[in-house]
Amino acid sequence: MEEQYETFVRRNFWKPGRLGAFKIHGITRRNLRRGIAPSEMLERLNSYLATTIFVAHNAKFDIAFLTGEANRAKTAIKLNGPLDTLKLSRALDPKRSLSHRLRDVTARYNVVVSRPHDALADALGTALVLPHLLRSHNITTAEQLATHFGA
Repeated sequence: MEEQYETFVRRNFWKPGRLGAFKIHGITRRNLRRGIAPSEMLERLNSYLATTIFVAHNAKFDIAFLTGEANRAKTAIKLNGPLDTLKLSRALDPKRSLSHRLRDVTARYNVVVSRPHDALADALGTALVLPHLLRSHNITTAEQLATHFGA
């Protein structure tokens, strides 16, 4: 991994009562009020992703979240990929005898995720487990990856 970036995205709406993101992620309303505008986040993300492949664990979840933000901001999210480590992990276990949650996949490869459910920590864990998954599939080239996983 060459660089990393994290930011909170401003939220000006939420339902009364507890903020669900606090219980799981530790994100407070104050964090969200001080975040950058969704359109700015999407602009930065699109700029970064223009030259790289989007890698995520359970990419479908992340793509749905980003697409929702893009729709609200009346813009588009431009992704190369995705390369989904959840799919890579499941392909190694066709009988599904193992758990494929990120924390279990990283533990199998002795990758430590310092703060589970923290976006940056989960992204780092995903980045660190990816080479292990590729080696387990004997994938050493982009062509092999595209052949097996359509990436």
